[in-house]
Amino acid sequence: MARRAECIGVRKTELPASNMFALALLAGAFIALGAVFATTVAAGTSDAMPYGVVKLLVGLVFSLGLILVIVGE
Repeated sequence: MARRAECIGVRKTELPASNMFALALLAGAFIALGAVFATTVAAGTSDAMPYGVVKLLVGLVFSLGLILVIVGE
């Protein structure tokens, strides 16, 4: 797993600046998507569920954006 991460890191250092810029824009869009989804979940469930459950769901849903950034290489 460490060797794979190393290979991916080396490959990313060799990308042209235009590709890195596009990846940065996509990463920002993925984080924004996770934030919007988390806000939607929080707004729609605040009265129907207990406080702790809502916070847990919001955290899980927001992590979707982080996962998309990692998987989106």
